[in-house]
Amino acid sequence: MGFAKVEVNGKTGILFLIKPGLGQGDLLSAILYIIAPVPCNRALVKLTEKYLFKSSLGVRINMKLFLWG
Repeated sequence: MGFAKVEVNGKTGILFLIKPGLGQGDLLSAILYIIAPVPCNRALVKLTEKYLFKSSLGVRINMKLFLWG
């Protein structure tokens, strides 16, 4: 455990506690990687449908989300 502050554009934020999380190779990290991003990605795609690009031929281009593990 440790403490940190984040500085953005010359302004320093409050001190916060850094807690240990799941490590790479931990069995739970793979499960969380599978179950957490998928619902978030689906929600983002659904929420942004009305903002999709439409070509001059009327073709709508959807957002593609990629995850790196």
